[in-house]
Amino acid sequence: MIPRSLKIFFTALPFLFSFLRDSRRFVFFGAGRKVTADFHEKRARDLTAKIASLGPSFIKLTQVISTRADIIPPLYLRELSRLHDEVPPVTFAVVKKVVEEEYRSPLEEVFEDFDPKPLAAASLGQVYKAKYRGEEVAVKVQRPGIHKLVTIDLKIINRILNVLNHLFQSYQLRSLQVVIDEFSRTIYDEMDFEHEALNIKRFQELMKEQPALCVPEYYPELTTPRILVMRYYHGIKITEFDKLKAHGIDVDRVLSKLIEVYTQQILLDGVVHADPHPGNILVTDEEKIVLLDYGLVVELDAETRKELIQTTLAGARKDFDRLIEGYYKLGIANREVSPAILREAAETMFNILTTEGITQKRIQEIAIQIVESFYAFPFELPSNLVYLFKTAALVEGIGTLYRNDFNAVKDIVPLARQVIREEKSASICRQVETELETLQRMYRDVAGLLKTLRREELRVRIHPVSISQTERYVAKVFRRSVVGMMAITLALTTTMLYLVNKNVVLLAGGLLISGILLLCLILIQIPTTYGFHLWMDLGKRRRKPNGRTPPT
Repeated sequence: MIPRSLKIFFTALPFLFSFLRDSRRFVFFGAGRKVTADFHEKRARDLTAKIASLGPSFIKLTQVISTRADIIPPLYLRELSRLHDEVPPVTFAVVKKVVEEEYRSPLEEVFEDFDPKPLAAASLGQVYKAKYRGEEVAVKVQRPGIHKLVTIDLKIINRILNVLNHLFQSYQLRSLQVVIDEFSRTIYDEMDFEHEALNIKRFQELMKEQPALCVPEYYPELTTPRILVMRYYHGIKITEFDKLKAHGIDVDRVLSKLIEVYTQQILLDGVVHADPHPGNILVTDEEKIVLLDYGLVVELDAETRKELIQTTLAGARKDFDRLIEGYYKLGIANREVSPAILREAAETMFNILTTEGITQKRIQEIAIQIVESFYAFPFELPSNLVYLFKTAALVEGIGTLYRNDFNAVKDIVPLARQVIREEKSASICRQVETELETLQRMYRDVAGLLKTLRREELRVRIHPVSISQTERYVAKVFRRSVVGMMAITLALTTTMLYLVNKNVVLLAGGLLISGILLLCLILIQIPTTYGFHLWMDLGKRRRKPNGRTPPT
């Protein structure tokens, strides 16, 4: 624990001081320094490289966090989202030892042929090509010592987060805690290859009627907690678009199939392959999609799935009131969030996403503006949706690589309607149930409003951004007043002591210190807080509508 903690600490320390200096030039005092976009980009690249050097725990955790624009500033999200779990491979001698320990037999007695060069070297394991009973197989071998390293890292990360939660109270930290808690639960399942084999078997049953998807076959007799052997599939990585076209494969059709497969997983089956990065998705010459790596699979209970369907329907109908209610029921938005503000954001995003010809870059730019406007609200993501959001981001990212105007949401809506019809969710009984729920909500809202009016407890909610601006102004005035009072009090005290003792040195010292305090009062603006809104606004200066930058 101690050497690992020291390594993490000294890796993070330069970045910690760098970020603190963005809000206070001299860490503990001074105005925030001006930082250029180029500096931020370089620091984001350096941060990504350092995270990769810390190993699998931090790589995989960052992959999840990099889909959360409410925790990390957008500029850093772009760099962190490029972080892959490809790490330098361990030597073949080490891998061979693991295989022989698991099978308790020499490698040559188990496999007829075993290529010592790995096909892939990921953070948790390495994949090799081999021959077993005359068939080509892919052998996934766990990295030695990975279980212990992940356990140590999670203990350190949780201790750091506990300290931060005691020092700062913020919704971003609570959201980060949810992510880490869910990550702590899933990472051990991902490291258990027998558990992955059970996931494969489950997907084979669920997807047997899905012609677009091929779930790999595995060999139960060769499966252990640290080794998984599957049939080897010849295919092209889904992001190698030129190769796909050269083999006569329609990329648009393949992407539509991919969305169809994930729509079925999320809305119908409730069992989701949650690691769809490009290296895990192959396309065969028959345009079949081969999903690899079933270590990370998340489940959605029937109630959550039902609510996702209803919320999707509401979005398709532009029923924003029901859409907002879906946010509340799914736990995406805290009940403290103003429904009026949520409705405004939802309407804006829906208009963007349904606009023909709009590029993904423009969508992201507008989305970032909305996130920056509303991040002060208590948005929280429940644990069962953490990896669902990550999965959606990865699938959309694949489409965006192919076509700038790719929009997964627009493609999902007709598929969702079809799935809903097949699931009988649009039946008369369900519609009646939905309308009754709406009437019930209206009755509760009206009754609550009348009760509040009778008690004279009607309150007006102020946007948190306005509140935070007011807090910063009041705190700044108060602190400057305190510094001024200190300077005046010190000057008066030293003057009185001089009149009593006639000590010129004491008088000069007191007046000098008072002068320094007054100079600091005039020249230095003292930031009011290290709050997370500063983290989200790193290096930014807000502009007025006329384009002029207000004085800091």
